[in-house]
Amino acid sequence: MSERDQCPMMNKEKRHVLCPLNKMEEPNQQPSPDQPFKLSKKRQISTIMKNDKSRWIYPSEQMFWNAMRRKGWKWSKDFIKSQDMTSIVNIHNINNEKAWNDILKWEYLTHFDCKKLQLIKFGGRAKDFTARATIRSYF
Repeated sequence: MSERDQCPMMNKEKRHVLCPLNKMEEPNQQPSPDQPFKLSKKRQISTIMKNDKSRWIYPSEQMFWNAMRRKGWKWSKDFIKSQDMTSIVNIHNINNEKAWNDILKWEYLTHFDCKKLQLIKFGGRAKDFTARATIRSYF
């Protein structure tokens, strides 16, 4: 068995390895076989600094669709339209920007010496619910 076959971060279905720095697969801009409509492949640059020279780049509509499919989302033909994906991606990006601004406010209030904050990596813990999220899931 090769080292690649033993990797616990392997997506066995697609045979892709997750990047350990951001817990993401390589960007996939290809339409899925059962995709009912064409999606934009344009990506938006975030205001969130990745390091001293670059910023995070948000996923395109196509990348977001592929990620949702990979996580098991399925829709009937008339349930979702391409315009819905535009809205979903916009909401995703706005939420990230708002969350980052809240983090900046908190850090600047508690650490006066912070000059340049950066988001080094994503945790990739979508299935680890906070106590609040767990409680809210019961209602």
